[in-house]
Amino acid sequence: MEEDEESSHGREVVREMDTLRAENKVLCDYSKQKIIVLDKYERELKRYRSQAFLKGDYLGVRHYSEEPIEILRGRGFVDSYRHQEDLVWI
Repeated sequence: MEEDEESSHGREVVREMDTLRAENKVLCDYSKQKIIVLDKYERELKRYRSQAFLKGDYLGVRHYSEEPIEILRGRGFVDSYRHQEDLVWI
């Protein structure tokens, strides 16, 4: 009787392990797909962002932040160490 319960428990553990392995494989595959897609999008984004600076005939707008320029204009004459300190906080 005890052997039947132990073997029954062992079979349940084996089934549960098989189920968990299958779920783990599905999640690993899904994670790998997400990493591949994310890598592809990051490369594409980098290409689009650098396009404005690499092509001389690019007619789009080169985007930049106005905030550092306004800080530098508003300060007047400031040495390079002060510029660096101001820009670190942006």
